[in-house]
Amino acid sequence: MELLQALFSIRIKQMVRALQGLSWYHIPVLFTIAIFLYWWLFQRLQEDPFAIVLVAGAVVIMLLLHASRSDIRFMQHLAARHQLIFWVEYSLLLLPLHLLLLFAGQGLLILPLEMLLLIISHLQISSLQKSKARPYPFIHHQNFEWKAGMRKNFLPFLLIYTLGVALAPMPYATLFMLWLLLLVVCTFLQECEPYNLLLILEKKPSQFLVYKIKLHLFQYIIFTVPILLLHLALQPTHFIIILIAYSMFLLVLMSSVLLKYAHYEPNEKVSSASSILNALNLASPLLPFLIFFPLISSIRSYKQAIYRLNPFLHDFNS
Repeated sequence: MELLQALFSIRIKQMVRALQGLSWYHIPVLFTIAIFLYWWLFQRLQEDPFAIVLVAGAVVIMLLLHASRSDIRFMQHLAARHQLIFWVEYSLLLLPLHLLLLFAGQGLLILPLEMLLLIISHLQISSLQKSKARPYPFIHHQNFEWKAGMRKNFLPFLLIYTLGVALAPMPYATLFMLWLLLLVVCTFLQECEPYNLLLILEKKPSQFLVYKIKLHLFQYIIFTVPILLLHLALQPTHFIIILIAYSMFLLVLMSSVLLKYAHYEPNEKVSSASSILNALNLASPLLPFLIFFPLISSIRSYKQAIYRLNPFLHDFNS
């Protein structure tokens, strides 16, 4: 119990530090968005299919979180029943969802959700992904983010990709899988490369950013176009909606790349503030009132990224 209290206290402090890293005007914006999001989800949860999809999405996100944990070995030495600690952590993270399900009359979904969280907390995903020499012929040789990310998240990526193909006959189900793939890809951008990797390209800041954006967009398109074409072939009546949604996914990815370099620190993880803004980017395709957020974020982050990278790449400005 004392260990749980200590961990809970640490998580609270981490959350406070993340909020402190935001600009003052971000706080009321986030608060307003949270209220709208809660209200919108409550309205949609009256529909059984949406409730099931939302729970499935939450489970996949927790699976990705568990797969990306770097403290599993530490927790194994710290506590004999470390899996239960993970389970409690994931349950607390999804407490707002639990309350939503309860108040929306979908309380029966809480039990299977908790059972799936318990299973996830016992998974040894990191030990299943040890084969770091696995070749990735479809990944560009300079795209080190994707190579490192696939080594850590290959199994979740493969699972979501397979579901995307299998669910192609269902309207919009594949779009949700493509969004989950986008979520996985954005986790590849959570760590900043060393300074020397910036210099390899020998480009000034603006050229560097354009190159990185093209590199990541091209990689995402290469992996997802087969699923997209299959979905379009099976759902031709939804052609316009599918293309609009896919275009927005690409805009979100571009914004995530720019956010990374807007807060670039060599060999460091991106700031908590950047992670929160990136979460809003990722939520925008699902929430109509955030539809313009990636565009606004991209414009703002581009200017910040140029300023941030200029001290590192100033030799190539001539």
